[in-house]
Amino acid sequence: MKQLKIISVLMSAAICLSFFVTTALATEDETSSSETQTTETETTETVASRTERFTVERKNTSRTVSGMCGDRVSWILDDSGTLTVSGFGDMNDWRSDDLVPWSNYKDSVFVVVISSGVTSVGERAFAGCRNLETVTISQTVTKIGDLAFADCTGLKSAVLDENLYKSYPGIFGDSSGVQVSFIASYPVVVYGGTADVSKASEGATVTLKPGTAPEGKIFDCWTVNSGEVVLNVAEDGVATFVMPASYVEISASFRDKEPQNNTLTVRGRNAKLKAKKLKKKAQKISRSKVMTVRNAQGKLSYRLVSVSGSRYKKYFKVNSSNGTLTVKKKLKKGTYTVKCRVTASGNESYKAVSKTVSFKITVK
Repeated sequence: MKQLKIISVLMSAAICLSFFVTTALATEDETSSSETQTTETETTETVASRTERFTVERKNTSRTVSGMCGDRVSWILDDSGTLTVSGFGDMNDWRSDDLVPWSNYKDSVFVVVISSGVTSVGERAFAGCRNLETVTISQTVTKIGDLAFADCTGLKSAVLDENLYKSYPGIFGDSSGVQVSFIASYPVVVYGGTADVSKASEGATVTLKPGTAPEGKIFDCWTVNSGEVVLNVAEDGVATFVMPASYVEISASFRDKEPQNNTLTVRGRNAKLKAKKLKKKAQKISRSKVMTVRNAQGKLSYRLVSVSGSRYKKYFKVNSSNGTLTVKKKLKKGTYTVKCRVTASGNESYKAVSKTVSFKITVK
């Protein structure tokens, strides 16, 4: 009986020990951060034993590291040493090589690919990647940050847009032995305006600006003479398009400027004359005393329209060029309403317009 109790205790201890060992083996430490993630992809090969009573699983693991390097730009480094940057917009800039998110993996970077959609390579982005051998930069990149490829002493070849290379001739720093190849680019010819580049590669964004309009004309539209492109045109005539894999020819056309409404304003003013003076001779009243004329566009002219009491019209006369009003002598005492037509001839920018103004002349 006593031996049975001892055996029972030993069996219980063995079971507990087996549980703790299994739990310990199943536990793995994991490390992660908001910027960098490590992913393991497993491929399984199953091999049967000779006795066919059980199977053995042999696992091959592929390791990738990834994270963000811009607001909408991400990166991933696979186990072959290819670091791919993809997304839309600019990469971040870094003040120090140690702040670059892949700084711990620099020695593992052999190939860098900047995918279409990314518009810049960040400052110091790949500085110190001494094992880097090949760089491919898409045609959407328009900016290279300072020291982006500094101290990449193992760099052998690079593929990028020719315009980008010309804009950043020192892009590869002291790596003077780099064999540079250009992405195929095609001519951009613009008549009546300008393009921001003379040649562009397929997929690149080209910006057009209309030239100075001839006198009396304004920009009308763009016409695509050659090349399959779709233009996005803003109100000021500036346009953009995505470059195809072909020659592009575009013309700007202009039309006559449509004049605006004339801004002429007129307002009558009342004036007084003494009957004693009118008995002797005619009296002249300057335009400013009988009307206010402002904001006229073009040459002004004046014409007498009517006088209250039609028989008195013969006593009034308006100078057609300066608007001076002449009241002839022997006009009887009274108040007379005078209507005058004021015309502004307009110009290239404004239409001609005529307005009627009324004012009163009182003879006492």
